[in-house]
Amino acid sequence: METIRSKDSGDSHARYTFPTLEASLDTRSKQRKTWLPNLQEAATKLHRTPELLLQWLQAAEGATGGCDTAAGYPRYFIKGHVEVSRLREHVRDFCASLVVCPICEGCDTELYATHVGGTKKRPERRISMKCSSSGCDTPVHLQGALHSHSNKLCRHIPEKPSDAFALSGHVKESRSAPRTHPNEDEETVEWWSVGSDLGSDPFSPSAVAARKAALLGNICRPRDVDPPSEEAALEHALGALEEQVAGLDNKRTREVIRDAGGDMVAPACAQLTLDQRFILVESLPKRLANSADYLLMHMYDCDIVTEADILGWHQQANQENRAVRKATRFVDWLVAAKLEE
Repeated sequence: METIRSKDSGDSHARYTFPTLEASLDTRSKQRKTWLPNLQEAATKLHRTPELLLQWLQAAEGATGGCDTAAGYPRYFIKGHVEVSRLREHVRDFCASLVVCPICEGCDTELYATHVGGTKKRPERRISMKCSSSGCDTPVHLQGALHSHSNKLCRHIPEKPSDAFALSGHVKESRSAPRTHPNEDEETVEWWSVGSDLGSDPFSPSAVAARKAALLGNICRPRDVDPPSEEAALEHALGALEEQVAGLDNKRTREVIRDAGGDMVAPACAQLTLDQRFILVESLPKRLANSADYLLMHMYDCDIVTEADILGWHQQANQENRAVRKATRFVDWLVAAKLEE
């Protein structure tokens, strides 16, 4: 066990503790990963999501990672072999930056993210910390490489309601504020008259049901929703990929896919079957098809498809397809690496 606050280090009776991060290296060929078996347990003790802690470790190491659910439960990992001592040091930095209050050094804190600028597609967010012990509300200042990854960290942090959100009626009305009266020309419906004929009981089951339907309207969604069709799923995945590179020229598009393709393909392929993932590659428009080798590489690195899947698909695919031709570069690399073993 380790202490969350650095000043409690060595105190066996410290109140705020969390399990020491464990790591195991996967030394199989082409499977250079560092598994983090108790990351979820450590994040729970820190009252943070495991995705946020994993994103912090990735940013600190300048690596990528993910979550493998093939075994029926989440298994978090980082690509490459990383020394466990360095990972534990990163976790201690995580506690000092995103868990411990900088004012009172309490650990009863929560994080939220607010928009501070940027564009609609690339908003700039700021992380703030609210402490329930001292009541203080302070911004979190990240340094170095972690500062450049603040937007990725904000993906796993809830957003604070804005002023517009409060004015839209999602916040309870203040008791001290005077209540406004409806316009006389406006048609109003009294709750006790809805669905009640003259002389009938306004509290009968039928009258109550009628009032409920009139007041609530059609806001209840059906529980049974048909799953999306194959065409709809592919269209949604393709739209998610195109949205990430909207407005970029061909050169910049290839650079973005090369550097951040893993963050693009993972959510886009989450709801697709194996066959649909390769259909998605073959359906890429010209601008994305030119970077099919990088997209396929990231799909392989994120364990979305395996080496055998890629080789089997490429052998049977239409070689005249632009995406299939562009993917040949990565397929040839896989074949060469396999022959070297």
